Amino acid sequence: MNDVQEMIKHIDYLYRIAYTKTNDSHDADDLVQETCLNTLKAINNGAVIHNMKAYLLRVLNNTFYHLANKISKYYTMDNNNIYEMIDLTHSHTDTEECSIDKTEEAKAIRREISHLCKIYREVMVQFYMESKDILTISKNLNISEGTVKSRLSAGRKLMKERLSDNESYSSKSYSPHKLLMNFFGTFGLNGEPYNVINSALDQNVLITAYQKPLTMDELTDFLGVATFYIEESVDKLVRHEFMKRVKNKVYTNFLIIDDKIVEEKHKVQKQYVDETFDEAIKIFNDLVKEYKTLKVFDKFNDVQIYIYAFGSVFHLVRIYIKEALKLIKFQDYPDRLDGGKWLIYSGYNTQKNESDVLLPYSYRVDDFTAVQSEELSIEVWKTHFGKITYNNNFQTIAEKAKILYNLYMGYDLSIKQMQYIPELMKFGLIVNDHENKKIANIPIITASDYSKLLELKQAYAKKYMDCLGEKLIDMIKQNIISYPEHIKPVSCGTHMVNADRLIHLSILKTAEEKIIKINEKTNYPLCMIIKKNYSATHMFN
Repeated sequence: MNDVQEMIKHIDYLYRIAYTKTNDSHDADDLVQETCLNTLKAINNGAVIHNMKAYLLRVLNNTFYHLANKISKYYTMDNNNIYEMIDLTHSHTDTEECSIDKTEEAKAIRREISHLCKIYREVMVQFYMESKDILTISKNLNISEGTVKSRLSAGRKLMKERLSDNESYSSKSYSPHKLLMNFFGTFGLNGEPYNVINSALDQNVLITAYQKPLTMDELTDFLGVATFYIEESVDKLVRHEFMKRVKNKVYTNFLIIDDKIVEEKHKVQKQYVDETFDEAIKIFNDLVKEYKTLKVFDKFNDVQIYIYAFGSVFHLVRIYIKEALKLIKFQDYPDRLDGGKWLIYSGYNTQKNESDVLLPYSYRVDDFTAVQSEELSIEVWKTHFGKITYNNNFQTIAEKAKILYNLYMGYDLSIKQMQYIPELMKFGLIVNDHENKKIANIPIITASDYSKLLELKQAYAKKYMDCLGEKLIDMIKQNIISYPEHIKPVSCGTHMVNADRLIHLSILKTAEEKIIKINEKTNYPLCMIIKKNYSATHMFN
């Protein structure tokens, strides 16, 4: 086979390469034709070609670069400069290997530029992708020409190192996690901290930078996301005090617990509940009897009363534990820039669906004003069994509380309030009476009765600690969670995660012992309204 026949054999290959460069069929034809003519001229002039395919590719590239200087449409980020960058970062020889289709390399170049940190990325983009000269870049970025040159050199060096690693041609294998958050304190002006980490990127940046401080390059390498987006996420997380910055590194500044730890601590607590149940249930049976004598739970069934008994006592028990272990208190939580005063108790790093994750209970007492200027408070619990739905926006909770109170008082509802009725009925907070009239299905009690309720909670929490407190504290001390030492201040979650499931496990044990019967299809909402300007104490610590 002579040289001309060998050249014709590779025409289809040349066209594919030409099309990737020009993105136009006619221009690709012209480029292939020009390549063949230049090759024929070389053959007629006596050139000896040992590897026709590699030779044609080199001629095509040279022809393309020559044409690109004349035809500006070729001089784009997708074509000429990207291939110029390939030549800068790779050394090719006149061998079969050098004839590799550079399309994948071009993609890798673009990706690696996007993965450079900002100071290198901005000069590389302007120089190689936007065809700006050194002086123009210097003026645009307000830096010296020497700095532009040094950053270009450093950027090329970084890219060459990364491209020499096979892993850099495709993002490292990474399975994104979910970060569910629990906190103690008071909300910021816009619902902070819950409204901050609402994207998967934010959550995975926090998880990745948890164990040790990392640079932007390290975050980029691990997450496989363009540095620009990571920088944007980190800036927000630092601004809202989820992360801290030390020189060129950042780290996550709160406790994160993964599924494995949660499961281990769940087993520890279950063993504790099983071992102490006979002593504990005597205390809770007496408390339930006392609750019933107050006649403030006429809207609650036995399951709800027991849930409330366990919840209210163990909530106060946690405060006793924190005192005994000298853990951080609410008054020592940082004052946040957004007006809140909070500390993230724990982030829960999980690969489960959110609905499958059993987070610790949450408890809120909020003041609000109903119609007729009546000052009220609402106490709301969220446990695995009490599924009242509300988001973390105070106005939404207050709006639902007003609906319940207005029904109780016989006040008219607004059109907006009436839209919530199907949801409130779904969760059992509103029901139809015997006349098919909608009524509030929660306790609405006086401040005096609520004070008696608080006294009972405190008395029985003390009884529990007197009886079982030593065993409980020993169990917690023996199972403290380790955490990175750079976290400051560290939340009490390191210890209290060993008490998170006591409510849930105690209720299950009570049902197992047939003291109560839980119907899986029945909802058990825990919500009450307190009348007469009761000033609620926020027991967030």
